[in-house]
Amino acid sequence: LLVYSGISLQNIHIVLLAKAFGWKIIVDFVEDFKFHQEKVSSLRKLKIGSVLFFENHISKLADGLIVISKHLQSKFHELTQESIPIQLISVAVDVNSKTEVTTSKSDTRNFNIVYSGSFGNKDGLDYVFKAVRELNEDGYAVNLSLTGSKDNLHNLHGIEGLPYIKFLGYLSSDELTKLQNESDVLIMSRVNSMQNKASFPFKLGEYLLTGKPVIATSVGDVSDYLQDGVNAFLIEPESVMALKNAIIQVMTNPIKASTVGLAGYYICIKYFNKKVIAEKLLTLIDRIPSSTEKSISPLINDKRNT
Repeated sequence: LLVYSGISLQNIHIVLLAKAFGWKIIVDFVEDFKFHQEKVSSLRKLKIGSVLFFENHISKLADGLIVISKHLQSKFHELTQESIPIQLISVAVDVNSKTEVTTSKSDTRNFNIVYSGSFGNKDGLDYVFKAVRELNEDGYAVNLSLTGSKDNLHNLHGIEGLPYIKFLGYLSSDELTKLQNESDVLIMSRVNSMQNKASFPFKLGEYLLTGKPVIATSVGDVSDYLQDGVNAFLIEPESVMALKNAIIQVMTNPIKASTVGLAGYYICIKYFNKKVIAEKLLTLIDRIPSSTEKSISPLINDKRNT
């Protein structure tokens, strides 16, 4: 049984039932709720509180853990005293999906940026909006398209009346692929917070798969996979100037931008390929002892101590 994003009041009954039937239980952690910053409903707060409660008993409830970051790996090694196997697994993408790798254009009169995902406080979109606004004021024709659900739309304040920033809403998979393939650069922005250091951006794998140049804030484990100017353009978080310089670099050097984008695609194949991720998951499953092994191990330890 694979439990996504922690054990909570919402799924504890399923976990206990699975344990009663002797199933192997693997829990997948994609963030540290201790550092959660977004405004949520009372029901969501209750769920988060229950996840944090069950984390303290995770070694009794789970047989193995998947974690998305080194922070979570360290946290659960300490919580479990390494009594259960833990596997670090980042994001997974379908590399079999059609990818069109095209050369970036040098036309600075009509430059298209795409941001896809959530619009939470953790994403630092204020810095993106300011960078795009200042570039247009400086004479660059830079357009920004935003796609995603309508949650946290209050964080999009400040774009009213700016014709070069458009919110397109939630797009189908085919529509999103088309938009990203027609873009000149994709932006993954995050603020420098513990919430972001403890997680990993799902959209990064999706971005790299397009073969387009990607500008990403270097927060958390991002720099473990990407190198600035080689397979992505990494910038410091919460810096309008750094973002502006990276956008200008992509605009004015299309050959390098294309080279970096293609290198990012191969990084995606190497680390985020769902086949690679599946192999890591199988490795974790193999490390989980069977019920028989669990039942006889105390007897073996007792005999060694006599």
